[in-house]
Amino acid sequence: MTTLNDLFIEYLASIQPYSKAVERAQLAHTCLREDLEGDENLGAHMLNSFLSGSYGRSTAIKGIKDVDVVIPFDYSFEELSKFCQSNETTQHCLLRLVREAIERSGRHVESSTIRRRSILVKLTDTINGVADDEPDLTLDIVPVIPQTYKSGELDQYTDPLWIADKDLDQWLSTYPNSQLSDSESRNEESSYLVDRHHYKPLVKITKAWKKVHFGSQKTPKGFFLECMVAEFHNPDAESWILALRDMLKNVCDTWGNPDYFIASPTVADISKSSANRIPLVKVEKPEDLDRAKNIVKKMRRHLELIEQAIDEADTDLNKAARTLQLVLGSDPDDIIFPLPASDKSTSSDSTKKDEPSRVAIPVVKINNPNKPWGYDGKRINN
Repeated sequence: MTTLNDLFIEYLASIQPYSKAVERAQLAHTCLREDLEGDENLGAHMLNSFLSGSYGRSTAIKGIKDVDVVIPFDYSFEELSKFCQSNETTQHCLLRLVREAIERSGRHVESSTIRRRSILVKLTDTINGVADDEPDLTLDIVPVIPQTYKSGELDQYTDPLWIADKDLDQWLSTYPNSQLSDSESRNEESSYLVDRHHYKPLVKITKAWKKVHFGSQKTPKGFFLECMVAEFHNPDAESWILALRDMLKNVCDTWGNPDYFIASPTVADISKSSANRIPLVKVEKPEDLDRAKNIVKKMRRHLELIEQAIDEADTDLNKAARTLQLVLGSDPDDIIFPLPASDKSTSSDSTKKDEPSRVAIPVVKINNPNKPWGYDGKRINN
């Protein structure tokens, strides 16, 4: 007999990266990494290269639009200063040297642009044609320099690493190694649901939720959602629906009533070594805070719907699945939470992206609902 767990497994299968998108990403990053290793000037200074970002951490969904490649170099700041052009900082110098090598040696590079901390690489049709029904793929090349030594040699595997910020003219600490390893250990420590550990799949479910309800809007960003799941998931969840419910309830209990927000909520970096906190929205004007409030209000409404689906599943799995479509998607051409095999027919009600007024919303107890989120990222007592 079909269960909610079965439907979640089917849902997860439907939001996995497309095979052609994966093939394209693998070809793109492998070729460029090989090309840079063989570059006559830059290659000798490369210590390694590794994947980062959602693709590197296996939390990407559907089409893959970008791949992050981190490259540790053995340059010292003194060496870089010798390569600096007139009025050029060491930060900009490193980015320029890498970009020049990309242009010189990248066999599938169409163009490259220096950004604040990385080099954006656009690819030729040879690469993008592999998944020609998907948006073009880009690579983000991130040069870094190790901060520590081990056995007399630069230790590229220990965070933090130095990352060049050309806009600030500073070297900042970054944590890509521990973001990868902590993400992996967090997944291994999460409960096993049906056929897999649940932390990384829960990140994918949350990113699919964002795609359904916020489309191509920048916020909430995928990295923020990944950090949010890391901080608030229940590692001992006993089912997929409870894993989703528990995570959202922990979020809503901690952040309180968004009407009282005086600053954007923040979450800890997925790296346990980093003290960084990532805001839901960077607040620069009043409407930015309103965006944060609206996102959290939607989370609270959807928590209520998930609670409703949990109750409905005891007696009517079809009804529970249709309620979850309001949260996790109902578009058969994009993202849709599946119905049991006996009820695959689509009704007009199931195509709406948010809860209609006719749905009876149960009351869900949210602890400390009215304590606002403070400027320092902590709770403020009334």
